[in-house]
Amino acid sequence: MMQQPMYDPFYASNSIAAARNVQMVAMAQQQHAFMLQQEQQRQTMMVMAQQQQASSNPFADPYMHAGAGMQLHARNAYTGTGMM
Repeated sequence: MMQQPMYDPFYASNSIAAARNVQMVAMAQQQHAFMLQQEQQRQTMMVMAQQQQASSNPFADPYMHAGAGMQLHARNAYTGTGMM
């Protein structure tokens, strides 16, 4: 059984191009959306690269970002005094 095509009230005008200003607005919107997408991808890639650089050195000091004014003191477990 054949289905009846849906009625399209704009069927006759589909072959006629939209006005130039309408086309230009549509192109500008598409370009803007594309540029935003590229910027988001660029930011995502930079964050991923920074995370990879931070985690790529297995010998890095894990306490490097402990705090700017924070001092770490080594203690001798046998004598209870700090090491010199």
